Amino acid sequence: QDPQFPRNLAGGVTTIQVLPGSGNLIGGRSVVLKVVPGRSVQEMKFPGAKYGLKMACGENPMRVYQARGPATRMGNIAGDRAAWINAEAYRRRWDNWLANKSGDPPQRDLGLETLAEVLRGNILVHNHCYMADEMLQMIDVIAVSEEDAIRWLTINPAWALGLDDKIGSLVPGKNADVVLWSGNPFSIYTKAEKVWIDGAMLFDRTDPKQQWRTDFELGFVPANMGGNK
Repeated sequence: QDPQFPRNLAGGVTTIQVLPGSGNLIGGRSVVLKVVPGRSVQEMKFPGAKYGLKMACGENPMRVYQARGPATRMGNIAGDRAAWINAEAYRRRWDNWLANKSGDPPQRDLGLETLAEVLRGNILVHNHCYMADEMLQMIDVIAVSEEDAIRWLTINPAWALGLDDKIGSLVPGKNADVVLWSGNPFSIYTKAEKVWIDGAMLFDRTDPKQQWRTDFELGFVPANMGGNK
């Protein structure tokens, strides 16, 4: 019911990754969704997409924790190293036990289970270590072409999500996720006219019946809240 879902769709976005914020060195899990109506997150989940793990370093954890630490970039890396060393030892204990299931199983540690799944390749890490002004400087220096820039919005994020074999480009065999633009996608005046996901039209700017609206945007106010109904 989040009103941002239909707004994403109207903006030409077909796949999104929902993840926690970047205040922690090691945050929570993320999920990849198709921007389609559903009654639950699982109904919207991209079939076969791996879950992710949000990580951050640099300014954000330093700003959030301040005097508690990590207060430096060196502290960031030290914290990461310690976490992954512990996670690798945890993974080995469990993998050894699962191989023969002899004796009592190792004690479970919920703080290390997600990291162990990362080490097994079942969860993807999405980490950032940058500042916004550095990214702007990179764009200026590199002189990014529109052809390269469109890849940053299509095939590159698909690759980062481990889904470049399914989405990110228009080739036979991939999901039919297509956006028809009114003009150059990099113009602020351009709008998404039509959006297809998995070959089905999910948005048509000229047809209100093809525009997904959530309860938050219907304008209905119950009588007990001051409305007419």
